[in-house]
Amino acid sequence: MKKKLKNYIDCSKQDLPSPKQINDFLRHEAIRAGQLIQMKLSDLKSYAIQNSTPPENQDTAYVVAFKVSEDRKQWILVWTTKRLTDSQSKQGRVNHLQVDATYKLLYQGFPYFPVGFSDANKKFFCTFTALCSGETIWCYAGILRAVSQVCSTSRQQYVPDFVMSDADTAIESAVRRYLPKAKIFEKQRRKIKEDFRIVCAAQNTEECDEASTALINHWMTEYASVQRFLEAVDKFRQQWLNRQLFRGWFDAFVPIISTNNGLERLNLEIKCNYTFRERLPLPVFLNEVDLMLNDWSSNIISVPPSTSPTIANGDYQAAYNFWNLKPKYMAINGSYIIQSSTNANSEIDEDNFNELVGFEAADGWEKYVELRSQFYVVQPSTFYCGFYKCSCFSGLKDNVCKHALSLMCKDGLFDYPVEVTDVPLGAKRKRGRKRKATSALVID
Repeated sequence: MKKKLKNYIDCSKQDLPSPKQINDFLRHEAIRAGQLIQMKLSDLKSYAIQNSTPPENQDTAYVVAFKVSEDRKQWILVWTTKRLTDSQSKQGRVNHLQVDATYKLLYQGFPYFPVGFSDANKKFFCTFTALCSGETIWCYAGILRAVSQVCSTSRQQYVPDFVMSDADTAIESAVRRYLPKAKIFEKQRRKIKEDFRIVCAAQNTEECDEASTALINHWMTEYASVQRFLEAVDKFRQQWLNRQLFRGWFDAFVPIISTNNGLERLNLEIKCNYTFRERLPLPVFLNEVDLMLNDWSSNIISVPPSTSPTIANGDYQAAYNFWNLKPKYMAINGSYIIQSSTNANSEIDEDNFNELVGFEAADGWEKYVELRSQFYVVQPSTFYCGFYKCSCFSGLKDNVCKHALSLMCKDGLFDYPVEVTDVPLGAKRKRGRKRKATSALVID
């Protein structure tokens, strides 16, 4: 193949071919050599039947669902392993499901769906994979039903508390129809400005609603003459505030994850390590699916999902440095109110805290920004025993921040490592003999 391509380039008097021309040439040669076989629905059905029996090996992939729509225009194919199914069913206290589509894996252009969950350290674990005809309500519904059926037991039906996906309305409709009790948490894919980031720091749905309304009123007044911006504000209201099932876009909505970054990283791993950034023929890709699931199922033994956040030395160092600033804090009803680094030495006003708790949109956006930036609320985590959670951005994103960790160390839940508390004896000395001391007084 490479020799033919080289001869083709040498014989051509034109410029070097583009990547698209090379791919087209390779595809044409693959078709001529019989490597690119066109599969039919009947072939896919035969493959599903042959691989649908649950194997004895815990790490061997098998097909759990193959469905074709009545008009035969839509279809789904879902795989898993026994070990991965158990991991999905027995995950942490927040039972959630992450799903997203990735493309450019097949010549035919079919989307591939990794499905799974993230542990306490934000690491994504793929437990199911699906190949579908497209991103439609029917396909999403088939994936969700397959996962629910496989993970359910005779005593209890599996229904995730949260489903995390992109902003596609198809997944929203599928969840609304087939998993009505599950909520959708929207990953933030666009760059957000500072004022929108402040709204994302809201601690509950009520605060988010009031802060969002205040922000919209502020935008409408501030940019009243910018028609295109007003149209964007109206779209924001329709897409993010008025869709009741799809309002989980602020960080505190789900206490474990706030983005789909772990799943997106897995998509990159698939393209780098399995398809090598090539669009594979469907028969070849089916073999790669078996290989991927086998690898992931085996890896989950050596690297099991974390049940609590891991605290690194860098986190301890940041907490230790912050605590040395002697920040002001106050205990209220089993929680702490602690000042931020910029206001570490300022006195805490309890009235301002109560005003933040009872904030209403009529108070204005500027007032909300002032209240939200004054202090953070640190309270015991309801999901990780022996941990505190903080309302700052780092605490919401990473589960562990310097404010919460410093208070946990104060209360004796954790201890600073020796390498963090040890005081260095001094800076590196210069080479050579120490300079002779000069006179304390100079006499004229």
